[in-house]
Amino acid sequence: MVGSHNNSRRLTSRLAACVTLVLLAVAPQSLFAQPSKVTKAERALLNLQAQHREAHKLFADDLERVAQTCEVNDLKEIAARVRRLAVPVDPDVLRFEPLPRQVQPQIPVPAEGEVSWQAELRTYRKAYAIELDKLASQAVKAGLPSYAFQLIREVAFHDSDHVRARRLLGFVRYKDEWVSPFEATKLKNKEVWTEQWGWLPGTHVARFEKGERLNGRQWVTSERDAQLRGDFSKAWEIRTEHYLLKTNFSLEHGVALASSLEEFHRFFEQTFAGFFNDPKRLQLLFENPNAAAKAAAKPFHVHFFRSRDEYINRLHKKYGEQITITNGLYDTDDLVVYSFHNPTEPAEPTLYHEATHQLLAAHLKPSPVIAREENFWLIEGIACYIESFRVADGEVSLGDPRFPRFQAARFRKLVDGYYLPLAEFTAMGKDAFQRHPQITNNYSQASGLVHFFMHYEGGRYRDDLIEHLRQVY
Repeated sequence: MVGSHNNSRRLTSRLAACVTLVLLAVAPQSLFAQPSKVTKAERALLNLQAQHREAHKLFADDLERVAQTCEVNDLKEIAARVRRLAVPVDPDVLRFEPLPRQVQPQIPVPAEGEVSWQAELRTYRKAYAIELDKLASQAVKAGLPSYAFQLIREVAFHDSDHVRARRLLGFVRYKDEWVSPFEATKLKNKEVWTEQWGWLPGTHVARFEKGERLNGRQWVTSERDAQLRGDFSKAWEIRTEHYLLKTNFSLEHGVALASSLEEFHRFFEQTFAGFFNDPKRLQLLFENPNAAAKAAAKPFHVHFFRSRDEYINRLHKKYGEQITITNGLYDTDDLVVYSFHNPTEPAEPTLYHEATHQLLAAHLKPSPVIAREENFWLIEGIACYIESFRVADGEVSLGDPRFPRFQAARFRKLVDGYYLPLAEFTAMGKDAFQRHPQITNNYSQASGLVHFFMHYEGGRYRDDLIEHLRQVY
């Protein structure tokens, strides 16, 4: 459409004006000597970030008093844990600690002679969460949705029973747990989640633990089940809230991948909230957070083959020899992500990359000619950037500057001397980008550009980039 095409060009110009082009994707922040003209939204962000830092400083002072009390009472390990809670957020990485599933228990009254550090700590954390919640409301009104959700996530970390934050993050309370609406339905139906086998009826768990598996309507041994599932038409199907993952590699591996994809989906929707919601809807969500927690309608489909050969055989007829140089793809016709088990490389980065295409395309239902004329760098750049998503011990992170894609972007510029000017780079549509003789270098540059726009000065251009992505789609 002509209107959206022109809007996209205007926003591209705004982004281009933000930085010194030659160093855009690769240079440390200290090299940007001449900042660009500050927009109204950027001023609002800078103001909110300043308030955030001040609130955090006061919070850190409160926690230091708690830590000192613990040290005086020979509770050195607890003092160290308290101080870790006061460490400021790293602006170079989007990182969130895991949220507890259980509702917080009441703190027992300390016995005579014991210190009440637990009550003091909880009081300070709740007070800090209230201040963060106020800042989040201001952020969404200022048109800064990604920063608003970053603050809301921090609210829930410090006050895990903060109802508004939990609702905005997609949780509902079921008995004494915070779960998704999908999980609540499963639990009401007396199903349980198992780390090895996914969701099971509660009555089936004991038989699975004994090595039995339900194949169709018949119970068989796990070995026999694996033989039967080798045929991909009879493969395991693992259902989570947003995904239906089909695999003939192994049930346990499939469950692990589906769980990682589920974490990815939750984090992605919060970080890119401005893509999935226009400003009016976001404002309504913050005013009525109950609307945020709702079960997904249909799952995204992922097919994960046990070998590269099976993957190629399945897709060769449609894609020809091109499929042999891929590790995965998102098919825009059947809307399925395809990938395979590679014993030498983890599957998650490829799945995150292709699931990004799947998720963005499904939401706005773009035409097959998306970014045909220009801005194809952003389509692949955002997917390459998402490959840096990591889940470790419940903590999720995105954008670690040490990730190979971003290191490659720096290497291309600083060592190889390769960098296309932004005007030339953004002018390439799908065909020009994919047929470019330096396509590998261009993927690196696209990754670095997205990282810059997502993280520079604590996300100064993050929401502009997300709005640009929305317009391109």
